[in-house]
Amino acid sequence: VRAKDELDGSARIKDAFSKYELFWSDDLMQRLNIVLGDLQLPKFGLTEDEFNRLATTVDLIYHSGAWVNGLFDYKALRAANVEGTLWVLRLAVSKQLKAVCHISTISVLA
Repeated sequence: VRAKDELDGSARIKDAFSKYELFWSDDLMQRLNIVLGDLQLPKFGLTEDEFNRLATTVDLIYHSGAWVNGLFDYKALRAANVEGTLWVLRLAVSKQLKAVCHISTISVLA
């Protein structure tokens, strides 16, 4: 989730649950770990230790992050959309295999 800090990330997740009328319990937050990163940067801008901690503790990855802008060319969008997805897949095969659920904007519009 795009957020300026962990509290903002938590609030955005709660707001999304509310918006889509999904069941929410504060117990759910205990199952979530807000990690601030940037899809345009190698390893999401995380340190080697942070990336390795995720690689050993995460069981499942939901990847819906993208930079969508119909006015920008491929070169402008490549870092976030292509390289970011490659880093998600690298994370998925690091340390232990993890399932990846990739949510594409194209499939949402189809």
